[in-house]
Order: sequence, then structure tokens, then C-alpha cells
Amino acid sequence: SSHLGDASRTTVPIYLRGAMSNTRAVAWALALAAAWRAVTAVPVAVQDTSKRLTSLVQTADGAPHHWPHVRGNVGSYGTTPLVGPVDLNASFAWSFHHPDGRYHSVMLGGAVIDREKNIYVSTDSGIFKLSPQGHALWHYDKNVPYATVPSLMGDALYGSSSSGWYFALDLATGSELWNQKLTTAVSGDTSYVEAHNGVVVAGARGAPECGNWATIGINATTGDKLWEYTALDERVWNVMAVFPDDDTAIFMDLTGGVYRVGLHNGSEIWAARMNSSQ
Repeated sequence: SSHLGDASRTTVPIYLRGAMSNTRAVAWALALAAAWRAVTAVPVAVQDTSKRLTSLVQTADGAPHHWPHVRGNVGSYGTTPLVGPVDLNASFAWSFHHPDGRYHSVMLGGAVIDREKNIYVSTDSGIFKLSPQGHALWHYDKNVPYATVPSLMGDALYGSSSSGWYFALDLATGSELWNQKLTTAVSGDTSYVEAHNGVVVAGARGAPECGNWATIGINATTGDKLWEYTALDERVWNVMAVFPDDDTAIFMDLTGGVYRVGLHNGSEIWAARMNSSQ
């Protein structure tokens, strides 16, 4: 289990057993631990860069999300200006299990956390929203199974299903804002649906042997496909687009080839491809 503390030095055990491999369980635990520390910690001095980046994840009321992507915030992945407690074993706060049983499902990748400290956990049988006290607030499982981890932008969560559906959910209620069938399949192992500056970027054209033969951009408001990039030397594997600015996206294929495209039109800016000798 992963014991996650808050500023009052309580802990939250999240059990990662069952079908999940040890490697994935450890990775999931570390990601969630970092995310939880980001929202339950004591603030320290925030650098100008961090202040500037908060505008990228603001909600309608102007408040930024604490951990909107599975790796944190755009421009500062895996880091936070907050400091968590040292002793994570001080006390037991709560635990959460799938409603149908402890070993019923597999958790994917990691969690995301909104501005109110609600936690969103993706599993192969759906997405759960948990309150800061560990209560399940809603569960979305249309077109399961899932093999991707969602992200937050504004007042919505963005995700996809293995059968090629992409969706946006209202954070407060879990109701669909849109749900679009945009590709034949979305393959795992675990991919990441990323959202930034009005565009959702995700893998598409899933291959039977896993991985995806395309990356697509989706209008975050309407769910319409903006572009599809297929000029890949190999499949994108566990694709997680990163955003160096507000107008471009970068992703990598399974050989190590790296691609940078226009965020809003998918036009290739450059591609650093690997050849067979490499």
C-alpha cells in the first residue's frame, strides 16, 4: 500500500494489489504520493515561473488545479512548490477499494487532483472521483475497458476508452460534456490523454500488438477532431504529449523518435527520427 500524508500528518493508504504488476504498482503509488503531497502540504516560496504556469490549468473561477496531469503541471512535471510531511505513517486516514471488491479492477498510471483536492482515479473498469475524505462521488464507465489515464483542464476531465471513444466529463457531476468515436481503437499498455490550451492530445489507431499508429488533436470544447498525425516511423507507446509552450506539442514513438507538431493544427515542426542502426 501507499501511505500518503497531509499537512496534519495523517496518512491515506491506497492498496495496489491484484492483477497489477509490482512495477506498475510501485510507479502508481509514487505518482499518487507525489500528487497527494502537492495538495496537502504547507506552501513555501513560489518562483515566478510557477506563478506564470498556473494560468495554464485555471478553472472557470480562476483557481488552478493542484495536480491536473498524472505527472503534475505543464512546465514543471514531477515537481511542486509545496512541502509534504516527513512522517507518512503517523496515522491512518482512509482507504478506497472498488465497490465490487478489492481485486476487481486494475488502477492505471496515477491520479489527478482538482482545485478542491478531489482525486480522480482511472481503472480498466472506469474512472472514480473521490472526495478528500475518500468517499466515491461519481463513477464513469461508459465504453469500458480503459487503458488510458485522463487529465484535467478547466472544469472538465478528458479521457478515452480502448474502443476508440474520447470523452469530456463535468468535474462536479461526472456527466458527459461530449463523447466522440474518433478512431478504431486506443491501445495500451498505459497511455495518457493530455489537455492543454483548448486541445486534447492522445493516441489513436490502436495496434493489436499494443501501441498506436497515430496521435490526434481534439477540440476540447466540442470533441471534434482537429488533426491526426500519422507520419510515424513506429508506434507511439504509452504516449504522453508534453507542451513546451501554448502552441506546440511533443511526443515520442517506441524507438525513441521525437516529434513536435502544432498544437492546434498538427503540422509537423520537426521530427528527430531513429534509423535501424540506432
